[in-house]
Parts: sequence; C-alpha cells; structure tokens
Amino acid sequence: MELYRSNYMVLNFFAEQELFVELWFSTSEKMSDEMFKREMLTVLKMMKIHKPTKYLVNTKDFLFAIHIDLQKWLFQNYLIHFEELGILKAAFVMSKEFIVQLAIEQSVDEDVKELFQRNYFATYNEALEWLNS
Repeated sequence: MELYRSNYMVLNFFAEQELFVELWFSTSEKMSDEMFKREMLTVLKMMKIHKPTKYLVNTKDFLFAIHIDLQKWLFQNYLIHFEELGILKAAFVMSKEFIVQLAIEQSVDEDVKELFQRNYFATYNEALEWLNS
C-alpha cells in the first residue's frame, strides 16, 4: 500500500510482511537540507503509524549528498528511534553515486551498530530475500 509520494521519494507498507519500503528518485539531487529533514521526518511518522519490523531503503537513484552535519541530525532525529519502533532488520539497495553511497553508509553505520541488523545490496530482490530470511 502506498503511504506517501513526493517529488523525491515514495513510501510503501506491506502489512503481511511487516515491511516498509522507501524508494528514492533521482530528483533527490535537488533537495535542500531542510527538505531532506522533512522527508525523513515523514518516513518516521509513517513508521510510527504502521510499525514495520523490516525496512528496505532503495537508494539506487538517491543523489542527495548527506554531509556530516546531516549525518548527525539523521542519527539524533531518525535512526535513534528504530529500536523503540521495533525495526529488526534494514536492507539498503546501493545508489549509483559512490560518494552519496558512502555518506548513506556512514550515516547508518557510525551510531546504530547495536540497534538493528542491516546489510547492503546491489538489487532490490537480494535485499528483499535477506529481509525475509
């Protein structure tokens, strides 16, 4: 079920699998820092409503660079809530741009090592298979 759509992303929830899917578009390259924050807070709001245990983030077309200050913001205002939300596993489908991907991985890996299982994949199907294992 589609929960949210913007110029930058779409959010879906599959209740039977307790799976939340976040798909980013290439238009994300044009986001401001404030728009990125608003989008992430929207994701958090939808997670609080639907309570997934699995989270798949498709960043293949994510082109917004997450600088160090935003990485800190992301942890303090978003990732820190995963444990209380009940997120057990998160799979990330890698973006096309290495620098952007590095920023995504750093923003997740630095501070959430103990909060939930996570892994990185080249395809959506690989990520889904791991989440459902």
